[in-house]
This record gives sequence, structure tokens and C-alpha cells, in this order.
Amino acid sequence: MKNKKFLFILILLTIIHFWLLTITIHAKYPIWVSAYSAISSSLFVWLFINYFKKEWFSDNFSENIVLQQILSF
Repeated sequence: MKNKKFLFILILLTIIHFWLLTITIHAKYPIWVSAYSAISSSLFVWLFINYFKKEWFSDNFSENIVLQQILSF
């Protein structure tokens, strides 16, 4: 159940951020909006890949350390 909620939130956030990226491509928004949407879209794609590799909750998965650093920033 917890994994399904996490996956739902991840899908929802990914849709929002790809939508944001599409808006910034077709409209004249400030460059920081474009940069934010591009970075966040890349992050969510990366999270999806890790989630489906079933290594997301692994203790020895080195990207978890990187993810913690990104989220603490």
C-alpha cells in the first residue's frame, strides 16, 4: 500500500513537471522556470527508473545517498 501511494505521488508529480516543461517551451516564462522544470523532470525520470529497478529501498544502493543530498538541498 505504501509503495502504491509513493508511485501515485511520483506519477502525479512527474505529470505536473512535464506539463510545466511543456508550458515553458511554448511560452515566454523566466529562465529559472525552465531550468526548474527541466531539472525536476530529470529527477523524476531518475526516480522512476530506480523505483522500477526494485533497488529503491536497498541499503547499498549508492544513488540513495545522492537522492538524500538532493532532497536535503
